[in-house]
Amino acid sequence: MEQKYIDTHEFIKRRWKDGLRETQDPDYPLPFPFEPPCVDGLFQYLFYWDTFFTNRGLILDGEVQIAKWNTDNLIYLLKKYINKLLGSNIFCPLTIFKLLFPVVSSYSSLK
Repeated sequence: MEQKYIDTHEFIKRRWKDGLRETQDPDYPLPFPFEPPCVDGLFQYLFYWDTFFTNRGLILDGEVQIAKWNTDNLIYLLKKYINKLLGSNIFCPLTIFKLLFPVVSSYSSLK
């Protein structure tokens, strides 16, 4: 593997915890810290496919606890908003449901 890829991966491994966030959105509070797809900028949420790929990287790099928090946060959101999604017109990110199974599956495969 080329050195530039090795260097990039080492940089990412050193910086995983730099991106760790506590929820700051009062409308969607999360019980655990989470790793957003970007350290700063617009993508500070947990609702997109990025979470699946982020968790894959976290697991491969040995940051299993952070991947577990991401997974537990998604399960929490599913439990909290499923009734509202099925019974009212309030906004609920549907992508939670699309990515929950692959995220849980990738984490569960560790056991």
